[in-house]
Amino acid sequence: MTDNPSGINAEPPKGKQISQYDLEILNGPKTPREPSYFPATLKEGIEQQIDLEELYARRDRETLERYHGLRHFLFARNKKTILEKTGGKLDEATTNDLASTIAIDEAKRSIFSQVLTQQIYEKYIAEHEKGRTDPLTGLPLRVPFFERLREQIDSGVPYGILFVDIDRFKKVNDDYDHDAGDLVLAQASERVRANIRQGQILTPGKSIDEQEIRDTDFAARFGGEEIVVLVSGVTQPDELAIIGNRIVESFNASEFYISDNRTIRVTTSVGGALPNSTDPNETPIDVIKRADKNLYDAKELGRNRYVGEGSIIDVEPSAVV
Repeated sequence: MTDNPSGINAEPPKGKQISQYDLEILNGPKTPREPSYFPATLKEGIEQQIDLEELYARRDRETLERYHGLRHFLFARNKKTILEKTGGKLDEATTNDLASTIAIDEAKRSIFSQVLTQQIYEKYIAEHEKGRTDPLTGLPLRVPFFERLREQIDSGVPYGILFVDIDRFKKVNDDYDHDAGDLVLAQASERVRANIRQGQILTPGKSIDEQEIRDTDFAARFGGEEIVVLVSGVTQPDELAIIGNRIVESFNASEFYISDNRTIRVTTSVGGALPNSTDPNETPIDVIKRADKNLYDAKELGRNRYVGEGSIIDVEPSAVV
């Protein structure tokens, strides 16, 4: 499989077909590859010289100190080299002038290289991060999610997957407008994040108040109104259901603002899945697909509920937006 952003072994076992669904889950929407700024830009720019007047104007003391320190070092080195090569035949003034001229040129080029490299690096990082975080919700996107999933698998710590989807989100956009939809999505993301960042060590049979605080789960926006959560440290369906059910309840706790003076009721459906330890051929993508299927079942059962494997925790269905 090509263009695998996860880096995890998502290849299906021999004889298993790769579906378009698998590719869409793994890769997400196709986007143009990010431009590479190395090394051509640096190679072209290295021929230029740094403008000292500009540095003084910007009061870039750090760069100026580096320049002057380097210039003094190069001057001493160059003077020694000139004396050795000419046998001391040049007078001191000429030797100093020549050594200084060469040192200034070398120092300018060296410092320009450092400054340009830093600028290129900062631009590269900015472009790289642009495709890693959703600007609307602040949630990570697919690539960071699969990176985190790979770390989870490599660590050997058990995990579960939750698929969260806002109920009838299209109706919010149609009945109000896309600005209202954006507000709902942003608030929904906050509710999901609040219930997993301060999630709990899950022990069936204990009340919410008895659970211990945890900070190990990871939520990402997969696209549209879908949020996928990697829940760490769970091994049983009931443990995963606690988090899934809490997310559902958080949507019912209060209405969502769509303007300064207007609120609406919004609900969510959540599907959960755990890796199947008895199936050696299962891949992480299979786990995500099963969570997605359980989400679909939650929608079919009337929305506003969590559905997991072997455990269905109902939240009383009601009119949903």
